Amino acid sequence: MKILVISDHEEKALWDFWSRQTADRLSDISFILSAGDLDADYLEFLVTMLNVPLVYVHGNHDGAYLEKPPKGCINADGRVIDIKPEKDSETVRILGLGGSMRHRKNAPFMFSEYEMRKRIHGLRWTALKDAARGRLKGKKSIDILLTHAPCRGYGDLPDLPHRGFECFNWLLDRLQPRLHVYGHVHKGYGRSYSGQSHSGQSYTGQSQSGQSYTGQSNSVQSHSVQGMPGQEDSGFRQEESGSRQESSGFRRLMTHPSGTTLVNADGYLVLVY
Repeated sequence: MKILVISDHEEKALWDFWSRQTADRLSDISFILSAGDLDADYLEFLVTMLNVPLVYVHGNHDGAYLEKPPKGCINADGRVIDIKPEKDSETVRILGLGGSMRHRKNAPFMFSEYEMRKRIHGLRWTALKDAARGRLKGKKSIDILLTHAPCRGYGDLPDLPHRGFECFNWLLDRLQPRLHVYGHVHKGYGRSYSGQSHSGQSYTGQSQSGQSYTGQSNSVQSHSVQGMPGQEDSGFRQEESGSRQESSGFRRLMTHPSGTTLVNADGYLVLVY
């Protein structure tokens, strides 16, 4: 199963310069995840051209969605969404929590740490109850956590606007989804590459069109990340650090201590799930 993950800026290769070659390379995408701060027209274009489910959360700059939400797309913000992307595939359960750390009053998609905790509290009776029930059956209650902001200490920055949420760490520890897809922190924001992942395994990558990034985590399966024509160097060249830091900056892939694979969707990536 392949997932197209997108966030924060509209890629010309997927919109302005859409081509038959792009369509062919994305023909086996099962669904799309948007981690926010994208033009609603861009989401509508992708869901139309690929004809697969597109699930999104709001970024802190997505106030226009209040008046014009992306048509044909599924809003997972503050909700638990089940999708069955392929006829013979298992249902994928996605928990969505959009928005970033509050640094401005009266912004619709900004939250303090306390406010985000309250949002999670409102969902926990569904998510955590299913978690307990699912573990009895050997299943996970949440497969993917989809957010705009990262976890505190994993891929965030020390300044308030780009600080991650501590409560996301708690959520990952409790629910242990296979993937946490987020955005908000862009390439070039505090880039630093050193060390090994928390699981002791490393990620390696190559840049430029058509070449792929592959990674191992201590999740059930590994995930590979594929480049596409027109894509800039979209990741790392050395091993990624998965240990908690005061400011870890941009990371394309990491492993959280819970075992969840963390994916920064800045721009776009194709994940083999």
